[in-house]
Amino acid sequence: MGLNPPAPRNPAVSAHARRASQPRARYRSSPSVAWVRSDWVIIALPTVLATRNLYSGPPSLAVTAAFACVVGLLVVSAFARSNQGTFVNQFGPLILLIAASTLVIVRSSGLYNLLVYILISALAIHLAKTVDARRIIGSLIDGIGLYSLVNVLAYAAGLRSVTESEGLRLSLNSGGVNRIIFPLEHSLNMPPVLAAMYLAAVVFLIREPGLRKRIFRIACFIAAVAIIVGSGTRVPAIAAVTLPIMVVFLPTASRGIAPALAVLASFSAVILPSIISSVQFVLNPVVSLLTDRRDTQQSLAALNGRDYVWGNSLEYFRDSVNDPFHILFGYGMQGHYKSGASLTYYNLLDHVFTRDPEKIISMHNSFLQQLFDGGLVGWALLVASLFWVGMRYSRRLHHWGPYSVAATMALSVLLLCSTTEILLHPSVMTFWLMLILAGAACQQAPNEHQVESGET
Repeated sequence: MGLNPPAPRNPAVSAHARRASQPRARYRSSPSVAWVRSDWVIIALPTVLATRNLYSGPPSLAVTAAFACVVGLLVVSAFARSNQGTFVNQFGPLILLIAASTLVIVRSSGLYNLLVYILISALAIHLAKTVDARRIIGSLIDGIGLYSLVNVLAYAAGLRSVTESEGLRLSLNSGGVNRIIFPLEHSLNMPPVLAAMYLAAVVFLIREPGLRKRIFRIACFIAAVAIIVGSGTRVPAIAAVTLPIMVVFLPTASRGIAPALAVLASFSAVILPSIISSVQFVLNPVVSLLTDRRDTQQSLAALNGRDYVWGNSLEYFRDSVNDPFHILFGYGMQGHYKSGASLTYYNLLDHVFTRDPEKIISMHNSFLQQLFDGGLVGWALLVASLFWVGMRYSRRLHHWGPYSVAATMALSVLLLCSTTEILLHPSVMTFWLMLILAGAACQQAPNEHQVESGET
């Protein structure tokens, strides 16, 4: 009828045009973000896990069973509810992470730690199969925020950490700075690390709709800042500020920052002292501004004695660990003590911990601790799993948008802080939350392969 037929479509050209028209891999990769609802089980998880820290001393079987039941009830509720969907997963990173930690926790672990480890591992797999990964990520960030808020409110109400012994209080008040151990933890450094994870991640979820959710997040944000300031810790403060700024002004950094940090952190006990020494003239005023601590440049360069701990530990592993089994698979839980390495450095802080300081004082580096706990095999499995998780999130940027960036920020903060603290050990909360984060990374986005290949 006089109408020209449409020109034949060139598949190669159209696919190229579609790929060219797609936004670059940035946290704004999707023009219309599909926001998701929260999951109350995941939100409650960090605070529920922290209830164990309200008890002091070696727990009896009854106490262990009671706290394990509290965590177990939360996990059972996740299994008992109707599934929200069925998602395809590729569990490689999570399998490596579980393998790395199993080498450690099955050897001389406390009953509570072993039970919680099993429960959270099962929960991570179940959530990845039945809950949208974006919902897992958003809810986990909100859960960390709730944990921070409860800590601050409990402290304001007069509740104190059970580990505030007189000797430790004197140590924390040295230099005229009152550093706070918040009530839901035995450790000074755990709350600020989690607070930094929240601060760095929630910035990219702030556009989620809902007035109540925004008010809640503002309250959690204020609480997280209060924890960072009150604890006076330096690495979490630096991470909470610098990492999101880097991604905001250089969005392409969100693609490679987590995998790069996984590699750098794995060798941090070797390379970090030299790096700090070369940039201490910049770090010292920044640290003083963020944490109100006035450390000398010598103290900062030595990482408050951590370089002494790391150097002695590495020398001990090289010269004194000769058994092939221990070289490959480590000593299990408390490898720093069982190997004898802690005897080379525990005198650094034996004035703070008067009871068994050689057992209590760890190596202050997650990857060095893993070397002694899980050996070269356990260390390699841990590094590979974290690198793989970082790569997974970088490849999901187009599909999950700000949720993928939020997960990348939380992971990056955890990796950065793990260079100076024990955060990836299968007996601490940050590791249990890492299992959930790794599980979410294993979920395949809908039509992922077609979108990446330009077919849809």
